[in-house]
Amino acid sequence: MLRLIGGWGNRPDALRSCAERLVRSVESMPSQPDRYGSWGVWQPRPETAYNDLVPLDLGNVEAVEGAIKAVTERVNQGPMRTPGQHMQLAREVVVERADADPQYREYTVRAGFVDTPQPLNHILLQVDDTADTAELFRYMSALVVAWQPDQLGLSTRAVQRAQGHRPPEAIVGFLTYVRAGTPLNRNALSGQIDVAEADGGLYVRVPGTPGDPSLDHVRQVREALGYSNPHT
Repeated sequence: MLRLIGGWGNRPDALRSCAERLVRSVESMPSQPDRYGSWGVWQPRPETAYNDLVPLDLGNVEAVEGAIKAVTERVNQGPMRTPGQHMQLAREVVVERADADPQYREYTVRAGFVDTPQPLNHILLQVDDTADTAELFRYMSALVVAWQPDQLGLSTRAVQRAQGHRPPEAIVGFLTYVRAGTPLNRNALSGQIDVAEADGGLYVRVPGTPGDPSLDHVRQVREALGYSNPHT
């Protein structure tokens, strides 16, 4: 499974703004009904430890606002007394075997937090590693345009660990986005690394595959961003 992970610093975002950004991002993502079911929200099943995935009408901004408010209060264990919203969507992976256990892919966002060290404003979107490069670019662009993060990386947990990532560093993966103005020493990058300007920043692509990018080139990107590398 691939993970698109990014974040940004202090920035206010009201409930309506978060709902509109969430809707905009989903509408811009690839339509893949053959791979995924509809987006929904997890709701606790009364008097049990289980949750049910309930479809969410993303065409109804008021319904999206209500879902965000409910999730935020559940995560916060009550109404928020400081700025910030929590969003949690999920969708089921379409599988052919009727006896297979259901699998889900999550989309979570924390946005609108200001002047608090934790939680940081953050995005996480899970996608299957069957997605091709063009689809992955569309997923990244949808998140970047909607949320305007400082950085966003496409990676697996294994690659994230192998590069020695430490917050608030950008997670470098097969694809990495950094906002315009982020220091990037292009002289530290070999000719095999592609850098393209789009969506108010830079997209960096390294050789390899989305699930198995070249770690040598990942380390080059980290060096170009001014990060230290383990074992070097």
